[in-house]
Amino acid sequence: MVAVLAEIVTASSSSGSPAVLIIVNLALFALMVGGIILLLRARRKRRTTLDPAFQGAPVGHGVVTDLQYMYRKVNETPLYRITYHVHTKQGQQFLGWEEKYLLRISEKPQFEVGTNHLVAYRPGTDQVRALPPRR
Repeated sequence: MVAVLAEIVTASSSSGSPAVLIIVNLALFALMVGGIILLLRARRKRRTTLDPAFQGAPVGHGVVTDLQYMYRKVNETPLYRITYHVHTKQGQQFLGWEEKYLLRISEKPQFEVGTNHLVAYRPGTDQVRALPPRR
């Protein structure tokens, strides 16, 4: 596909027809936009999957009680330890936690103290995982 477009670009630049140049530029623009959309969808899919260890785990209601920076970054994305006060469907309560890399501007506000989340938990441990938002 790219080779064909490159061939058209070289042919159009030699002919100099404005209509051909416009068509080629529109095709290249559409190709770039399509590539960006595919990358964004792949990234969103990675962010909206639950940790495999918590697939099928019971779900409870968690309220964030603490958000602590862990002084570690990967690709300039800081690691936070999020503590939840979890209420199970059976009426039990416990403190659970998870460590999560959060983008400061777009993701961190979703986990500020006092926010509510559905969390998957494993009985017998205090680790939980916030369920990804449904789209």
